[in-house]
Amino acid sequence: MTDAVITELMILAMVLIVNIRVFFVSRGKKDLLVILSPLALLVSLLMFFAWGIELFSSILFVFCVLVLLENLRSLWRLANGLLIDFYSPLLWVASVINILLILAIGFCVIVFRPATYYDKLQVQKDVTFLAGSEITGLRVREKFEVPSVVVSRIYPSDKNKEDLPIVIYVTDPRTTCRRAETWASKIADYGYEVIVADYNVNVFSSLINRWKGVKKTEEFTVKNSKLSYKRLMEYKALVKMLEETETQNRPVFLLGDRLKENELSFCMQQSTLVQGFVYINGKDSLGDFHILTDWEEGFGPVKEHAPWMDFILHPGKELKRQDFQCTAGRELASQCNDFFKTVIQNKL
Repeated sequence: MTDAVITELMILAMVLIVNIRVFFVSRGKKDLLVILSPLALLVSLLMFFAWGIELFSSILFVFCVLVLLENLRSLWRLANGLLIDFYSPLLWVASVINILLILAIGFCVIVFRPATYYDKLQVQKDVTFLAGSEITGLRVREKFEVPSVVVSRIYPSDKNKEDLPIVIYVTDPRTTCRRAETWASKIADYGYEVIVADYNVNVFSSLINRWKGVKKTEEFTVKNSKLSYKRLMEYKALVKMLEETETQNRPVFLLGDRLKENELSFCMQQSTLVQGFVYINGKDSLGDFHILTDWEEGFGPVKEHAPWMDFILHPGKELKRQDFQCTAGRELASQCNDFFKTVIQNKL
């Protein structure tokens, strides 16, 4: 299990204890177990900072708020040193309902848990926040400055990243940097520094884009010239920043999803650093195709990092846990590694 899943189960365990206490804690004692309700809320809030806003973390946060509100009287009595006098019938009913909800949420968290990655891969991740834009250019964010881009640089922990080729991937508006890291780490494990850049750092706009990706798919087609131009400029801004900061003259490759076929080619032609590009479910700069059957355009391999998303995108699909063992990330990493090696050898 991933750290996020373990944390979600820990939160559920805390609120479960809070709710079942009404059945075995007797009168005349201090209601110490109620302290777990604000603690569970605090942990659920910290999950947003650790792993971003996701479906189950949001559900748990709302649920913890409700449990806290239901136990305000008990918290007030504990804070004032009072002992348990009685639990109201309303709290008893609420506790029974909460226990059933906890069991249901826990079942969904376990069934829809994502695959684990970093346990098997010897990779390291550095996160940098940038300021500026794809139009004005990017730079390292100064202290207290609002970031506009979050960049994760993933590379093998047993190698010097300054000697590794660079792979640049700009996330689609419908996904996030954290989700892309799951499969990008597989590419890095082959011996590359993978730069994953997310220009959608605004939480609310990111959530809206993900919702639109399900309900209004036409806004994210390659025919959307405005979005297409914006994504091209996002790649160019990152490449330009590398040209200004990269001193080792390492080869750079571009990896793209849901882009027009000429965009990465255009970006490659304008930079001496870029040696090649790969379109996911499309051609690379050598003209070969890279097809991944379990890759959802714009969302990535959702079966790996967010299995519940697969059922939202494909409603009515039969639930089979074994279907979540998606190999799209592994296949992409293998195909990219073969392509990158071929290009590097041809340059020698």
